[in-house]
Amino acid sequence: MLCSVCGQSYGLTHNCPGVAPLADADPPAPSGFLFAPIEYFLMGWKIVFWDDRSIRSASRDPNALLYGFVFYLFGIGVPALLRILILISNNGGPLPIGTFLYQVSLIPLALAYDVARFTICHLVAIYFLGGTGKIVPLLRALFLGVSVVTWVAMVPLIGTFLAGIGTVVVIMVVFEELEHIERLQAFVLSAGVNIIFWGVILYLQPVTHTFD
Repeated sequence: MLCSVCGQSYGLTHNCPGVAPLADADPPAPSGFLFAPIEYFLMGWKIVFWDDRSIRSASRDPNALLYGFVFYLFGIGVPALLRILILISNNGGPLPIGTFLYQVSLIPLALAYDVARFTICHLVAIYFLGGTGKIVPLLRALFLGVSVVTWVAMVPLIGTFLAGIGTVVVIMVVFEELEHIERLQAFVLSAGVNIIFWGVILYLQPVTHTFD
């Protein structure tokens, strides 16, 4: 047999003179008032691009959830504000109170929508796929990753489509890493739950014109 550390061949026993290589340590939590937001934002993008170390680091960092919420609210809040300004411009003045309240309510509804689908994915993974993750660490990594994806939705024409694909990817890689399920299982879980939720949104879409 060949020793993977020192490269020497040996029989039944072997006194290895080498030292086992250290596994790559997870990156430390970002710090500093000025640079921490930038580092958390970049960490979110690393999660989108399947960086396991960033997923694990975010899952253990309470601040990751805080920054995830801030980035998330900005990503969905700016389009909501733009919609309100466009409606005001088209209306030639203040909006009817019903229309204004509806537009504002889309922000907490979007947050509740994502919390619901993340929770359902977690419950399915636990009870049907042998998942071993915990909901709070999952939410930390999920929201940090999904929060930066919401910014993509602001890109004209294809932004919403790309954001949807990005969300599926984030859920898949986070559940593979933290729930310890197979990648194919994580993909089917992410895509399946998202398709169901998108179907429900499309089914309820006519309701959105109630206040127009």
